[in-house]
This record gives sequence, C-alpha cells and structure tokens, in this order.
Amino acid sequence: LFILYSSSFNFQTLFHLIPLRFSSITGYSAPSYTLIFSRITYLLTIIFELFVVARPLSDNSLKTSDLQIEISSNINMKRFFTSAVAMAAAVAAIPVSRPLIKREPRVTTITLTTASTYTQVVAPATPIPIIPTGTATFQGTPVPVPDDQKPPNGSGSKLPCVTCSPSGSSSSGSSGSPGGSNGSKLPGISYAPYRGDHQCKSGDEIKQDISDLAGSYSLLRIYGTECDQVSKIYPCAKANGMKLFLGIWDINDVQSEAKLIIDAIGDDWDIVDTISVGNELVNNGAATPAQVLAAVDEARAILKTAGYNGPVLTVDTFVAVQEHPELCEKSEYCAINAHAFFDPHTFADGAGKWLSDTVQVVKSKLSSDKRVVVCETGWPTKGDSNGNAVPGLTQQGSALRAIREAFSDHPDDLILFSAFNDHWKKPEPATFHAEQFWGIDGKDSASE
Repeated sequence: LFILYSSSFNFQTLFHLIPLRFSSITGYSAPSYTLIFSRITYLLTIIFELFVVARPLSDNSLKTSDLQIEISSNINMKRFFTSAVAMAAAVAAIPVSRPLIKREPRVTTITLTTASTYTQVVAPATPIPIIPTGTATFQGTPVPVPDDQKPPNGSGSKLPCVTCSPSGSSSSGSSGSPGGSNGSKLPGISYAPYRGDHQCKSGDEIKQDISDLAGSYSLLRIYGTECDQVSKIYPCAKANGMKLFLGIWDINDVQSEAKLIIDAIGDDWDIVDTISVGNELVNNGAATPAQVLAAVDEARAILKTAGYNGPVLTVDTFVAVQEHPELCEKSEYCAINAHAFFDPHTFADGAGKWLSDTVQVVKSKLSSDKRVVVCETGWPTKGDSNGNAVPGLTQQGSALRAIREAFSDHPDDLILFSAFNDHWKKPEPATFHAEQFWGIDGKDSASE
C-alpha cells in the first residue's frame, strides 16, 4: 500500500508540474480538470493493483521464489502503467488548456466639465436681483429686461403733425427744477408710437392714445425721434397737461436727432422734463460708458444752444449703473430701468419693496446723495412664469399697487412701463415670451 500511495503521489505531483511548466513557456494555464485526470489515474492504479498485483494465484504449485518474482514484476508493470497514463493525461491536457486571461488594469475615467452659464444676446440682459432681508444683493446670472422701444423696421413713414385741441387742464409751461422733478402726484408712463404691423401710428391714433392716458399720468416718456413722434406727441401732451421725457436714440447721430427735437418743440422748453441719450446701451454692450457720456455731452451742448437748460442724461439698467456709477456722476439725476419680474425670487406683491431696495443699492454706489428716478418698471399680464414671478392681470395689479405705494411720497420719481401692449415686439424665450404684454391693465391701444 505504501508503494501504491507513493507512486500515485509522485504521479500527481508530476502531473501538476508538467502543465504549469508548459504554461510558463506558452502562456497557457492548466485548467481545473487536471485534478480530475489525476484522480482518474489514481483510480486506475487501484484497479490495476486489484486485478494484476493482487490477483489470486491460479497455479497452486507455484513456488515462493516464483511468487516473489511475479509480484515484483507486477509492481514494476504497475509503475510503468501509471507513468504511461500520467504522460498520456498530461499530453491530452495541454491542447485543450484555455489561454491565460490577460487582465488589463481597471481604469476609471472621470471627465471633468466646467459648468458655465450661457446667455443669448436677444434682449437687454440684467443680472437677477435677490432681496432676502431688505438689502438688495445681486446674483451674477443675467436675465433679460424688456426690449427697447425701437421699431423693427426703422423710422417708418413720415406723417404731418396733428394739432390737438386742448382738453382738461393745460400746462402752464413751468419748467421742473434741474433734477427733473415736476412736483406731480402722478407717476409717468412710457409710450411707443408703433402699431402691431410695425408701422408708425398716425397722428389721430397718437391723439387717441394720449387722450386715454391723460388724467392718470403726469409725464409721457418716449425713446427717439423716428415716425415724427416728437412733433405728433408734443401738441397732444401739452393739450392734456402732460410733461415730456424725450429721447435721442442713436448716439452716433446725436446732431440729427437733437435737431428734430428742437424743430418740434420750438422754444416751448417748459413742457420738456428730461431728454435722454440712449437707452440701456452699456447694459446691452452696444457702447462703452465713455462713448455714452461723450454723446450726452454733445447733446447737452446742442440743446443748450437752442435754449433748453433741463436735464440731459442717459438711462441704463440698475445693474449697469452699479457697475459704472460714472454714468450718473455728471447728470442732474440718476436714471435707471428696473423690473422686479426678472427676479425669480420676488412675488408680484413684493415688487414695491424690491424696487425701493434696488434704488437704495444704486444710491449707495454713487459718490453723492443724488436723486434716483426709475424710468421703467412694471409687470407683464401674459407670458411664462419666472419662478415666483408669475405674469397675469391680477399679478400686475398687485405689483403696481405695491410699486405705487412704495413711491407714494415721491411719485414723480417713477415712470411705469408701459402705456399699452406692444404687439410690434417679438416674443422671446429669454424674456419669458412676455415682451408684448406689459401694457397697464393689459390694455391694447385703440389702433390695434
């Protein structure tokens, strides 16, 4: 038994070594079934022992010496048999051995991307003001403010001036003191003389619009000189006791636009409260502060020669003024546009507080205690929601009540936006598809 065990053990050791050594040369590894082959060989050894080595002696006359020789011969045969089986198993195992699995190192690739904010330039952009505790602070993500008042088709057709018949109280023509204060208890309103078909309104249409606005507002803000709007609006505003906030739109054509204003007003400068040069040009990236201020100086000089001594300034967003307070340093007062609707954290009924806090932030950026006039503010009646800022007729009513209350002791520092819905404007996702629907009480002009 010891001899059988030793022979089987030596075979198993040899059987394992042969494939492993072969694997070091060829790149193949012995599979797990080599152990099965070794067990089969061991079983064959036992069977061989039972039937060959330990078989009964058929010849009872066999001598002891012959038995010893036969046993010795059988043992040698057993050893040769096991060796032969071992070699056969080893040779049989090699071709069917599976290749070594080449394990590549596991690599985890992490792609880092830089978060960025993209703002499409489709309308004036104003960073979101956030006012959590009464102090206006500002987040750097820009959002648009209402589009400008320039019609898409340029100046349009020129129409003759229409003389309005006086109705109601007429203006005495007393000029507001430098600083633009007209002493009224009513706010101003912005107005654009364009129809939904992108054409200029006629003199009669403008007359009707101003008649509808009279009695509710003390001042009418316009933005340029195209469509002969100054010559059309001036007599109607005068007849209805309203002051004018006029505008020079193109800072590259100051002389021509200033001449149109001078020709329309003549020497009746008492009706003119303020003349602005450009609207949100720095905010839009259309001009630098230096370029805008140079245009303001040019306009001021031309208008002064014509007899006008009132405020000449530029209007920009409150954010642009905070970043460039020099826009207000040489002006009689600081003129800003500010709309609570573009702050997603502000509800409609919080628009008044938002606006008051915004004005205080602007004042804190100025070197002197200069008066700040809000030249555009309002709330749309239609469009997409902007967080807490939801458009709607009810919401607009809440917002305007809050704004009027916040400016109740100085309403002449407030110009609401806008007199009527502006159907000539193009709705844009950047302005929540609300550009056309800022008209007070959701009203359309009678000409629409």
